[in-house]
Amino acid sequence: MSKFISILVGLLALNGAVSAQNLIDSLERATKQASNVSDKINYLNELARLTIDEDLEKAEDYARQVLQLIKKTPYPGGNANALQHLGNIYLQRNNYPRAESFFEQALKIYQELDDKTRQGFILSGIGLSKYYQSNFKKALEYLMQAQKLFESTKNNEGLVETLSRIGICHYAQAEYAPALEAQLKVLKISENLQNADSRFYNQLQANLNVGAIYKQLDDSEKALLYFEKAKQLAQQEQDEGSFAGALTNIGTVYDDQGDLQKAKENYEEALIIFTNLEDVSSQSVVCNNLGDIYRKLGKYKESLQYHLKSLKIKKEIGDQRGIASSFSSIALLYMTQEEHAQALIYLQKALQTSVKIKADDIQKEVLKAMADTYAAQENYASAYEYYKKYSELKDSLALSSSSMTEILGQYGADRRELKLKLTQTEQKLAESRQNAERWYLYLIMVAIIGGIMAISLGINLVRKSSRLKNLQARLKKEDDKSTVSKPTS
Repeated sequence: MSKFISILVGLLALNGAVSAQNLIDSLERATKQASNVSDKINYLNELARLTIDEDLEKAEDYARQVLQLIKKTPYPGGNANALQHLGNIYLQRNNYPRAESFFEQALKIYQELDDKTRQGFILSGIGLSKYYQSNFKKALEYLMQAQKLFESTKNNEGLVETLSRIGICHYAQAEYAPALEAQLKVLKISENLQNADSRFYNQLQANLNVGAIYKQLDDSEKALLYFEKAKQLAQQEQDEGSFAGALTNIGTVYDDQGDLQKAKENYEEALIIFTNLEDVSSQSVVCNNLGDIYRKLGKYKESLQYHLKSLKIKKEIGDQRGIASSFSSIALLYMTQEEHAQALIYLQKALQTSVKIKADDIQKEVLKAMADTYAAQENYASAYEYYKKYSELKDSLALSSSSMTEILGQYGADRRELKLKLTQTEQKLAESRQNAERWYLYLIMVAIIGGIMAISLGINLVRKSSRLKNLQARLKKEDDKSTVSKPTS
């Protein structure tokens, strides 16, 4: 599998590095000077929130200071807030069981306080943790509870975050109709969010995710529309992680179209960014994609190195869906080299894992590959059995055109896509005009410089000609004088 979906993990906290740092400095001073323990707890929790995206060690230190203070001065709200921060910290560290433990402690307190909004964020966090552990069914249960709470409290910030995660869970189970519906809801609701940062971020993520769904539905043209929009938004806001996500997704389109060089360039640029950001989960996806590119280029040693690197990361973070994808890619590499027995070993591993987590899209590809491998071994009975299973699963996953039309119509997707197409066409025309203008100016400059050089050259030639004539005249004059004064014999 070479499909990438970006996931919203943390909450946007910063409006700029400088202003954030100034606020952190002010809060640290206020914490030291605070005589009231409750104020100190509130300052520390805010410090944890502000530093979670930049320095996890520091953020955890602030949250744990709160837990120490709680032992002396009971403050349920402050306690739950610190536990929530710790849950988000351990999500980013890919330690999902630990994250869940903190979230569950916080949830219990918020339930006692009857704080429905906070409960919604905690349930959404637990749902995301379950997703990362490939427990998609359980993840959806928590996320749908969160959705109901956000709808009842009319909290659109929490609602769009949760809907995005619901869409991702459906996508992971190849349930493309509800996945698309959830992401289109995000696009629609996020247009009216008051917080500009949140509006931008949710729009960006939803564009990436809608594009990924269209990609799975073999509609590369629409997929590319949404990926390019996401890339534009990421460039506009200088969001490196989302920019790399867009590059990866665009790379998959070029990959499918057979433009391996462009795909490789996009993947390599994305990998550099993800490495600098220390985003290991995304690194594993791009490594797997690069492994597929090198296989298609016939560079099997490099291909295997990238696939094994990807598999190692996925095992370390417990990404079962990613593991199944890597097994499938390694099997395909061995199939290409006609090492069928080795391919079947990895295909069996991929099949077991994908069935276990109900990743039907991966399972479908694996069943087809198994049929092809058994056929290559002339084991036609087994090939037929697996091909039959593949056909049945493929038919069950097919999204009816009526369902698609209804969903697209409900959220005005066709109008949105037409607008995207027109906007991107205008941008390309503008770029073409700018390039044409640059060339025109360049040619004018060349002509001017050429003219100046020609004039200079002409002047120099005239000067040289004049000097030559003067010299010839002087020489003739001297020669005449010499002839006149020369004595006759």
